[in-house]
Amino acid sequence: MDAQFGNLILIRDKPDRRDVPGAQECFLSSVIQFQPLARLGIRGPDGVVPLMPISAFSDPVTAHKVFEGGGIRLSQELVVSGDEASLSLRVERVDGGVGLSGEGTAMSLGAPPSPGSGLSVGAAPTPSNAAPGEGADGPAFTLTVDGACLFSPQGVPYHWRDESLLCVRCSGGGQSGLDGEWNYGRLPFSLRSSLRFDSLAIRKVADDEIIRTHYFTSFNLKKRYTYWVEAALEPGGRRVDSRLAACGAGGHEAGQGRGSSSDAGICAGVSAGAADAGGAAESGALPVTARNVGYEATIDLGDLREAREIVLAFGIGRAAEKAEASAGHHAALIRSVEADWDDFLEGVPGFHADDKGLERMYCTSWFILKANRVHFDDPRFPYPFTSVNKHHYYNQFFWDSAYQSIAWLWYNRAEPAQDELRNFATNQWRNGMIPYELFMYPVNGREWMDGDGTSTGMTQPPVIGIALSEIYRKYGSAEYLRFFYEPLLRYEEWFTLYRDLGKRGLSCYLNIWETGWDNSPRLDASARNRVLDPAIESADFNAYIYYMRRTILEMAAALGEKAPPRIAERMEATRRSMNTLMYDPADGFYHDLVAGTEERIPVKTAAGLIPLVTDIPEKAVRERIVSEYVESEKEFMSGCPVPSVSRSEPTYNPIDFWRGANWPQITWTVIFSLADSNPETAGAILHRFLASTKENTTCYEYYDAETGKGVGMPFQGWGALYTDMLMRFVAGVIPENRGMRFHPLPAELGDFSADNIRLKDTVLDVGRKGSTWTFRFHDFGGFAMEGVHDFRATPTADGARLRIEFGPGCDRNLMVPLPGENRLEFRFG
Repeated sequence: MDAQFGNLILIRDKPDRRDVPGAQECFLSSVIQFQPLARLGIRGPDGVVPLMPISAFSDPVTAHKVFEGGGIRLSQELVVSGDEASLSLRVERVDGGVGLSGEGTAMSLGAPPSPGSGLSVGAAPTPSNAAPGEGADGPAFTLTVDGACLFSPQGVPYHWRDESLLCVRCSGGGQSGLDGEWNYGRLPFSLRSSLRFDSLAIRKVADDEIIRTHYFTSFNLKKRYTYWVEAALEPGGRRVDSRLAACGAGGHEAGQGRGSSSDAGICAGVSAGAADAGGAAESGALPVTARNVGYEATIDLGDLREAREIVLAFGIGRAAEKAEASAGHHAALIRSVEADWDDFLEGVPGFHADDKGLERMYCTSWFILKANRVHFDDPRFPYPFTSVNKHHYYNQFFWDSAYQSIAWLWYNRAEPAQDELRNFATNQWRNGMIPYELFMYPVNGREWMDGDGTSTGMTQPPVIGIALSEIYRKYGSAEYLRFFYEPLLRYEEWFTLYRDLGKRGLSCYLNIWETGWDNSPRLDASARNRVLDPAIESADFNAYIYYMRRTILEMAAALGEKAPPRIAERMEATRRSMNTLMYDPADGFYHDLVAGTEERIPVKTAAGLIPLVTDIPEKAVRERIVSEYVESEKEFMSGCPVPSVSRSEPTYNPIDFWRGANWPQITWTVIFSLADSNPETAGAILHRFLASTKENTTCYEYYDAETGKGVGMPFQGWGALYTDMLMRFVAGVIPENRGMRFHPLPAELGDFSADNIRLKDTVLDVGRKGSTWTFRFHDFGGFAMEGVHDFRATPTADGARLRIEFGPGCDRNLMVPLPGENRLEFRFG
């Protein structure tokens, strides 16, 4: 695990900089990156000490690293909690100095020193009359700390210069450090040190100082880069900018920074002579205002006869004002994170498998869901939500949230799944449109000419219909349905009024971003301007709308409402048009249409499989699509199915975004579509997908459609759909409004057990060993079953017993009650 997640903070290792001590990449909200946040170095009498990593370990609570070189050991521990981060450091000699051996020390990182330990926290060991670079009894060592704050380097062009300016200045509090703020977004941040900075420089970072490393290019999409700013150090360890140590005592200096213009305020620095116990804060140094700002600081470590401990604290938002750099606060943050994880894990059902790859991906999925959770202090976001990906896509996306709510479905508390989509209903436009992206800051949305700066003026595939239906089946909350019922009616009407150009039951999207399939080859002929493209009526878009209308009818029935007759009428119009216009009997596939015409777009993508999630395809059509396309290795049964483009298409590339790569939410939808009608096929897809992706170390945005290797963004929200795949399709637990249905897919994935699965009326433990399944319903009893036999478990009207109903042909002798109280009532068809 190479990342530590907070609320609006993500700090992770940079893959090509793992040997750099300190805190590397830090992503704040959706607009600011530190590259790095706090890079560390040690300078001795002979120059820079060459530190090399010797060990590293991390878990969801803390990340530990140890570096050694030149007789010096640097140990670090990082913890991120909410909107705070703390980096605890221990610097010691390992050359046999008095009391300095790193072996057998009882001092844990981040803990306050014990009485008589000899550790000095916050004190400067070098007397004021010692010569520079020399301690009282020997050579002195210096800790160097530097970083660079970059405003949205991957972001869009901003309309006004003030939008993209950061203001950074020396700390005004009681500890050394710096304070900064993105003024336009009212986002403050701060860095504090438990030991005073003996020198501190803040400067503008010029564009040519930012190292851009290209890592992604795809057809018709902009390139993506990672970023880094090197320290301004000469080989001998001296700063290129000599003013770091020469900004006179008792004053401040501002002028040109390295590689920057001559604007006033570009570089501000203070020296130890200008700083009292409050650090550099009292010097009055001018702030630096720029799009990209760097800082460079030093801390005198003395001769290191005694080990030194330093804590660096970082905070954003409201936490910026109270950031505290101390061993005690560091330990308190660790306790807070541990308590938070303990509370979270109480709601996670257990899953244990012989196949440790599956077990690991199940646990990783829960980590991703929790890690990407966001509480944003803004009235537009009254409900917590799951960020798509905290190091690239902080904002809330519509169809991502729908699929993420399905991944949250198996959490034993309803709030995360139920709240995931509420912000979209809250931010619904007056005309009924539900925007596809909610911007945390208005500046994020300025590139959309049809948006209002706070959300896009476009929608996205309305997977909300599937999500609401499944969440209601699991938790059974009428209040939940009531919250969405009227918004969904207005949304449904918007599709007909604004997007059904031919008034034939087919709604269109207006540009590639609405599809969610940004660079799919099905868009090649139409995607010319990216934002003002010809309208397209797509098979997947209209299948999702059809499913949403069916969900509206189910909601009305559950709430005792009379659904408007137009809903069923429009469903019939959609079915008729999709089967007569989109479906091509010549090749047996559903194709997109140029909106308002009968012109098919002759590209076979996985979008043409999405109608299988509905009852739109007639039986013969369904079977043809399944046999000729889904099951065919020439088409969609790849090594890691389902590819986004058929293997028979000349544009197929298994690792290229929507031009062939596997997207887990599409795979989930196809399996979900076939689980009842074609369980063998659904099981084959499930087996190949899980077997090919289980060795990844995290959940990815998309995968190589042949090998299953993660090639998209790591830590991706909908990548956590493993939770539903394992519980629904492997364990066979399908929630219903009352009770559950048992229907596992034949995926041959080995023995497993799942426990503490909370359903509406009971809690279930289920497991398989060989051909024997065991079920234990808490408070009702359990039974063992030989072989796979579908059944429904439903509480009786008085709740006193649990009725287990099997279908025709099931032999009652295959069921054996488990020892203990048994209030199960078996029925055989």
